Amino acid sequence: GAVHLLESHWCRHQAFACGQMLALQFHVEMTAQMVTEWAELYRRELANPSASIQSHDAMTSDLDSRTRTLNAVADVIYDRWLPMATENTPFI
Repeated sequence: GAVHLLESHWCRHQAFACGQMLALQFHVEMTAQMVTEWAELYRRELANPSASIQSHDAMTSDLDSRTRTLNAVADVIYDRWLPMATENTPFI
């Protein structure tokens, strides 16, 4: 009964909604500190980048600007979803 919302080349079900529930297969809540920490923590897994896996350097380059943009997207998503979730209104 879920409504498909987004897809990417690497993930067919990138986002979907079911009633008030919103499911995202990506992290809009990331901060520069979180990206830096995760990139360092998983540095070994990032050693062999591919079309779907960024390198440590790619993940952390221009990070402040990129996370500001990402957080602006998060604000739009949350601004739309939270009122619906608290009012018991379906997302779609």
